[in-house]
Amino acid sequence: MFLHGYNCPLNNGLTRFAQLLALGNFPNHIHPFVFSWPTGGILAYYPAKTVGSESERTATDFRDFLASLVDAGYTSVNIIAHSMGARIYFNCLRRGLLDQVFCDHDCKQDPTDLATRRKARLVSLTLSNPDYQREDFVRRNGGFDMSRKFCNLITVYADSLVRTLFSRTGFSFCDPRLTPF
Repeated sequence: MFLHGYNCPLNNGLTRFAQLLALGNFPNHIHPFVFSWPTGGILAYYPAKTVGSESERTATDFRDFLASLVDAGYTSVNIIAHSMGARIYFNCLRRGLLDQVFCDHDCKQDPTDLATRRKARLVSLTLSNPDYQREDFVRRNGGFDMSRKFCNLITVYADSLVRTLFSRTGFSFCDPRLTPF
């Protein structure tokens, strides 16, 4: 699943994700989905952030979209969040809405167990130049710790040339929980 970033109409998000899948030579069993949200335009960063990526409506829509995948029979989900798309994921996480969709990372999905039958596993979370505060991500019980409840494989790609809040705050791998490969 791809969460596109700021100033990215749906057709651009679909194109970017399709390019990634084609160039990455992903296997046919991967089913691509894009969650689109009101991203704003060039001069609308603040409204896109507050009304789009951080709103309760967008968070519940994202949760409902994930729940529809689970209802359709998907048991595993991989999320790639680019730029401001990461804010949607973390907004949903902070509100506790992902507890309704994902089981803990160590859960065993048993079709006879009602608690895990209606939930999926978050296999991987990839953050690409996330527009999210580094301090909120690495602090104790912050975004990283909360995400680890659901997922063991969390990857962050940050580029100092891209002007997101994450990279402007000097993201580095100095936190012992974050180690480079």
